[in-house]
Amino acid sequence: MILISNTIRFNQSFEDFTQNFKNKYSAFGMEDAFIIPKDVLSRIGKGKFKDEALSKYESEEMKSILEAKISELLIQRETYKKGEGVYSINFLGEEIEIDPRPTGHNDNDHLIWKLYKLIGIIDSCLQENRPVHLSITDDNN
Repeated sequence: MILISNTIRFNQSFEDFTQNFKNKYSAFGMEDAFIIPKDVLSRIGKGKFKDEALSKYESEEMKSILEAKISELLIQRETYKKGEGVYSINFLGEEIEIDPRPTGHNDNDHLIWKLYKLIGIIDSCLQENRPVHLSITDDNN
C-alpha cells in the first residue's frame, strides 16, 4: 500500500489518524507506484518504509507526475453531461466534469479523482511549508 499524507501517520492508531479531520491522506495500491518520483525511491533505498518526509522539490516533482497522468487520462475519456454522481473539478484552468464512482461512466474517472485530491494535499503542504509524508507498507498498521 502507498500512503501519502500531510502528517505523520504511524505515530498514532489508525482510528486516531482517520478521525482527525486535519489529517489529509490518500492511499493507493502498488499498481499505482508511478506516482512516486524515482529519485525518491532511490534516496530512501528500501522497498517498505513509513512516514518518509519529502523535500519541497520531491513534492513538486510528484505533483508534476500527477498532473501529467491526469492530462493523459483526460485525453482518453469521453465527455458527458452532468448528472447524478458527477463533480466538477478545475484542473489546470479547465473545468472538467467527472464521475468518481468506481462504476461511473468513464473507467478512469475514479483514478483522476484520487490523483486530483492528492494534488490538493500536496498543494496545501507546499503552501504551509510542511512536508508531504510517504509510506509504502504491507498494511495500514
